[in-house]
Parts: sequence; structure tokens; C-alpha cells
Amino acid sequence: MFTSMEKLKTELSKKIDQPKDEIIDKSSSSVMVLFHNQKNTPEVLMIKRSKNLKNHSGEWAFPGGKFEFSDNNLMETAFREVTEEIGIDKSSIKYWLRMKPVNTFTGFTIWPFLGMINKFTKDKLQLNKYEVSDVMSIPIEVFLENKYKREITFYENNNFRKSDAFTYKGKIIWGASAKIITNIFNPILEGEKK
Repeated sequence: MFTSMEKLKTELSKKIDQPKDEIIDKSSSSVMVLFHNQKNTPEVLMIKRSKNLKNHSGEWAFPGGKFEFSDNNLMETAFREVTEEIGIDKSSIKYWLRMKPVNTFTGFTIWPFLGMINKFTKDKLQLNKYEVSDVMSIPIEVFLENKYKREITFYENNNFRKSDAFTYKGKIIWGASAKIITNIFNPILEGEKK
């Protein structure tokens, strides 16, 4: 579907609603959805959060974390966290856009930022093993084709909840990460149906 990163960026920029202002409070965090080109196929880099972490441990996610007072804004939070978690410097990322936030079941408000890694090489990543236990790159087709989509039900805080989910090579991406993915790719899919 997308043969170049530029075509993907253009399509996302046209179809994703981009907020002009950001709201920062004690629940604010941000993530960086990082695209890269692998064998002429756009892919998304995801991390597996370490079991050491208090929130969302063991889940597949995007690099990111909570806003800190030393951050000037949420985009700075996202860039800082990418460097801390996987060792990619801000200068190696071409920023594309900011999306509307997603709320988690645990009370966080996540502001997603999208960008592209220049000259991606998986073996050059420097994982912070306290925060990240694994990384994987997922072809964007996984998020566009129905055969990878699921809906899961889980029990949390005395309630049953449902979440969109995606499966890839035996791994499940769900919760806020799946919601962000849905918010990225649904506008593209809806545009195709017309």
C-alpha cells in the first residue's frame, strides 16, 4: 500500500486530526511512534516494557513515559524517553506530527507523536534493560489487515473491559498502544472505503 515513507507521512498528515494545543497535568505522558523503512516496507518500532516497571509492565508499547518538570513540552518528553529507553537520539528522528491524546485504564493521558528514524539499524539500539526487555519492528500491513485484528476482554479494578488488539508473531498489542495504532490507521482505511 505504501511504497515510500514520504507517501505514508503525507497520507497521515492529511487524515489525522492534529491538536494545536497540549494540556499538561499530573497524568500527562507521551510516546513516539517511530516508523522506519525495512526492505522498502514501512515498519513501526515497538518496545516490550520490562517486568520491573510499576505500570503496564510486560506490555508491547511505544517508547515514551511521563512528563517531567524539566521537559519544556510533551514532544520533548517523547524525545527524552526514546533516548533513555532505546538509545536513539533526537537528531536521528524526523518529526512528522502530534496526535490527539489517548487515555489509559490506569489514569494516564498519552500524547502520541509520530516520526521516522533516519537510517534505522536494530543492532545499534541501546536498550535500557531496566525499562525495556525487547524490541520488535512490525510491518504496517499488520495494522491494516483484518486477519491481525482482535478484541480482547480483561478484568481490571473490578470491571470487565474490552480493548482492540493486534497479533503479530505470537505477540499481542492491546490497550493504549492498540488504540493509538487504530487512531493512526483507521482514517486511512476509512478513506479507502469511500
